[in-house]
Amino acid sequence: MPEGELAFGDTNPLAAKIREAIGAGPFEQVQIVTPQFTRTNGRQVTVFPTGPAFLDALKTAPTEILADCCMVPWDEESKVWLFPGEWYPHIPEGYMVTDINGNDEPFEKGKTDDDIRFGCLSFGFRRS
Repeated sequence: MPEGELAFGDTNPLAAKIREAIGAGPFEQVQIVTPQFTRTNGRQVTVFPTGPAFLDALKTAPTEILADCCMVPWDEESKVWLFPGEWYPHIPEGYMVTDINGNDEPFEKGKTDDDIRFGCLSFGFRRS
């Protein structure tokens, strides 16, 4: 999990408001821990994308294959399958991904969100 310390109240107005809300003094040490959820089924990623053709082939692959790749469906309605977090550095630059809101955008390392929840990124692809 990402961790850090809350800025002192005299250096950051937002930190001062957070300190006030939680009842901490302006110079009291406040440790922040944010969730970075991991896979709950204990599975480990053993397959990684090798390029756009690999990712495109997944769009029509059986659901068992997607599950074996540690992908999970976002919901039934959108048909979006989420990439495992471990794939982030292997996704080709410019590859079109679909986020959990159904928006399509080209993948850009360092710009596209790399937050991981329950082992998955907040984007993947829409099944054909």
